[in-house]
Amino acid sequence: MSTHDDDSRIALLRQHLGERFERFIGALDAEATEPLFWQARALDEIEAQSGIRFSRSPAELASLLRPLLPVPARMHPADVPDWITVDSLEGSAPLQGEGTVTGGKRWYFCARGEHWELWAGRAAGADPLEDEGALVHEEPYGSHRFDASYMPQDEARAFIVGQLTRWKASLLDEE
Repeated sequence: MSTHDDDSRIALLRQHLGERFERFIGALDAEATEPLFWQARALDEIEAQSGIRFSRSPAELASLLRPLLPVPARMHPADVPDWITVDSLEGSAPLQGEGTVTGGKRWYFCARGEHWELWAGRAAGADPLEDEGALVHEEPYGSHRFDASYMPQDEARAFIVGQLTRWKASLLDEE
């Protein structure tokens, strides 16, 4: 199979699946003997419309498609900036964390189910979950129902630092 053929297949999958494209890739189990029902059905529909055939081997599909998924950001504890303190980041189902930023403003992180969320209080010492003026950010995560619940801590740390950095001016300028 030539690269052009692979590119055509990938383009067809993207076009047909739309927002489900990354979920399709993430749900591939290279150890399985066949794709999931909904994946096989999507491939059948594409073949019926285009006449272009797809392998039904999850291992072959994974080798074609997995390189297209973005590599998640990761952050080691030693790389957290000095203005952010991580008091705890632990558990699974959910993964939770809490800490402070300079000035004693508290933050809370929770990754559960299909999303993660971060809350940052605007008043020093205030519980971010009870602070009416808290900054709140939520994002979907993963391609399976409980992926966020088992998010690696290094990945969660990268999300926490990234979002707190985007909020830095708001959090630190209000002191």
